[in-house]
Amino acid sequence: MMTKKLNGILLLFFFALATNATAQEVAPLKTFDYHISLNKLKTDAQAQNIQLEVSKISGVKNAELILINYALTFSCTNHDMTRYAVMDKVKTVIVSNGSEIVNIERTQRDEK
Repeated sequence: MMTKKLNGILLLFFFALATNATAQEVAPLKTFDYHISLNKLKTDAQAQNIQLEVSKISGVKNAELILINYALTFSCTNHDMTRYAVMDKVKTVIVSNGSEIVNIERTQRDEK
């Protein structure tokens, strides 16, 4: 008799634990603007290739690279940043095209 009660209590405990483990809070949607300072940008073709490849990454919006400023800018949401591993892909594009990252600045956009 005691074993049935104990099994019932344990069953309820594990059911409650499993239900609670799957209920995860989702972070509110935020949009960030990124400004990445680059080094070793030598040609316009190199800059255009970086901009084109970054703009093709899922979740990236408004990718722009201005060679005279040595700066890559783009926008992305926090959800897309996590879902698509955007920064890892951006870093790979920059390095594979012979450039280097000097500084990364991120600012949060005010949602209206």
